[in-house]
Amino acid sequence: SETTVTYDTKHVDTNADFDNSNYTFTAPVTGIYKVAVGVVLDLGTTPNTHVKNGYVAVTASNRSIKLDQNAHFTNDSDRITLGGSCLIDMDASDTLTAVVLFLRNSGTGTAVLLNNESCFLSINLVR
Repeated sequence: SETTVTYDTKHVDTNADFDNSNYTFTAPVTGIYKVAVGVVLDLGTTPNTHVKNGYVAVTASNRSIKLDQNAHFTNDSDRITLGGSCLIDMDASDTLTAVVLFLRNSGTGTAVLLNNESCFLSINLVR
């Protein structure tokens, strides 16, 4: 099942539109927003794990958009990076979260969603 991405640290949030207690962005005004998201998963200890389907998605009040939906292989550290960007139409007070899902085809271990410098969520009002 999908897991909400936990962005614990805010670097820039001039309007306080992102709530890092529930990892939710609330649109302050109606408009078109550009959303960019990146996550890193650590899938355990087996290098080159085959993930038969994995994606990161943005889930808003009015729709969900899957980004980077493909089969992947992890690197030698058994990590996988997923990310992408999209434009999304939001009304004032609509909410948005980032979620991740992966279906393992090989390898073992517990997946950990890393919260490091490679993980980000950027939301900008375009118009």
